[in-house]
Amino acid sequence: MPSLQERDRFVFEVKYAETMFRYVTDAAVMADCMRAFDPDVDANRFAVEVIKVEEDVRAITQTLSFGNVKIRYYKFKDIDTFFDETAYLQSEWWVDAINENIPEDSAVNLESNFLLRDKHALFLTEAIVKAYKTRTVNLENYIGWKIIKYLSYAASTKMFFCHYSPGAPPWMLTVERTIDRCHGYVKLVMPYALLKLQMMGILDDATITFANHVAERIRHTLELSYNASWLDHESAQVIVKRLRSIHQIIGTASTLRTDAALDVYYSHVPAMTHHSSFIEWLIEAHRAVAAHRKRFLRPPSDDSSFSVSRDDWELTGLSVGAFYIIVYHIIYVPGSILMPPFLIPRGPNSFNYGAIGKVIGHELTHAFDREYLDINERGEEQQLVESTRFKRKLGEILDCLIVQANKMTRSAIAGNNSISETFADNAGVEAAYIAYRSMREEDRQGGIASLSPDQAFFAGSCYMFCQKNETFSEHSSYLPHNVRCNQPCINTQEFADAYGCPAGSPMRPSHRCDIHDLSKPPSLRKLR
Repeated sequence: MPSLQERDRFVFEVKYAETMFRYVTDAAVMADCMRAFDPDVDANRFAVEVIKVEEDVRAITQTLSFGNVKIRYYKFKDIDTFFDETAYLQSEWWVDAINENIPEDSAVNLESNFLLRDKHALFLTEAIVKAYKTRTVNLENYIGWKIIKYLSYAASTKMFFCHYSPGAPPWMLTVERTIDRCHGYVKLVMPYALLKLQMMGILDDATITFANHVAERIRHTLELSYNASWLDHESAQVIVKRLRSIHQIIGTASTLRTDAALDVYYSHVPAMTHHSSFIEWLIEAHRAVAAHRKRFLRPPSDDSSFSVSRDDWELTGLSVGAFYIIVYHIIYVPGSILMPPFLIPRGPNSFNYGAIGKVIGHELTHAFDREYLDINERGEEQQLVESTRFKRKLGEILDCLIVQANKMTRSAIAGNNSISETFADNAGVEAAYIAYRSMREEDRQGGIASLSPDQAFFAGSCYMFCQKNETFSEHSSYLPHNVRCNQPCINTQEFADAYGCPAGSPMRPSHRCDIHDLSKPPSLRKLR
């Protein structure tokens, strides 16, 4: 991953692989999968041993609970202090294990810094290695099984049973699911190239440019609103600085929008030939990607042909979902979301600002989530705003949204559990509306169907939530879709004005969680 603290340098990320969480506990299924790779292996014995390790991993995982871990930098020598008793894997072990897998001129030592986001992988590795210290071959077989399981689809589309038992839901065994898995392999090697291929004929360059312009307008009008709001001057400056530091990847990486740029960017990936199978290509491609990236752990000073930017965060556009990446301080809006119902190419600004504008505003707001507000763009802990007035006002806004959400869901806890997303939903609509209203009047003309421009804006903010049936849990981090639509509209008087809602009606209550009153410049504020 791109380094947060230095330019033109990668850092390695140690994380718990997703495949570790996908358990196969049927010995017969596991043995059949192993035989498919090697008919002569004693598959039954291996399966029993691996399942025992699998069960131990699951049991230990369930005992690990750390609550909210403060994201911060440590030195490798600090690892020993994480444990209540003497650590089995002491600091020197971690340093040696890492150095065995990276170039010598990039070696770490006990004084080297590392950023810790979650202690789970650290403690699980310690517990498992300690439990199997006299049976290391069992751990080797376990890791080997995970590799076989990961590569099974690449070996053959008929190998789905390596992942799912015969009693798995029917949708898991479909051709579509198999294609999705194959896409997943390519996505890990060259995601932006795959995105370009998938969006060919669907997503044009003009649409990506438009979405980026929407984001820039939202950011600009937010800066103006922060400087003309209830924020004191010092707090406004700090908030604006944080807003400017957010890196955005919308549609695709800004430097990788042409075929020529992609060819250069992925020149290290081996070509697929008719002499090699897909699985052989995949293994070689993974090796090539790893070797290429290791060069930038400590890039040569005489090599000016490459540079590292936050666009090098290898994201995928294959899922319809935007997100804010905590610590790395990036908002990502994939190309797969730049189409209806989120964006109508060459459609009216009213609808598009309500839809994709709301999504962008939502993700930008996550950078100001109370839980991560004091983590800067370098991943360092830094108190962002010292003003007690700011903290009090922010607390009042969040408390208001919590009470309102609890009332709308008839729950005592839903508002608390969803406050991060609720705040982003409400502030996101507000941010998009401020940007929309700042446009020239001629650019705000035109609604959709029989709706006026302002009506179309709010319809766009809600259309993505249309759903016939929904299962809701009050423990979810998201409110029900109908509430995610209605709550921001209730809290925005412009909605009531646009639709002519009478005073005292559900959509024009006497009391609102007035986020927009607190952040909107006077020139954009409607008279009450």
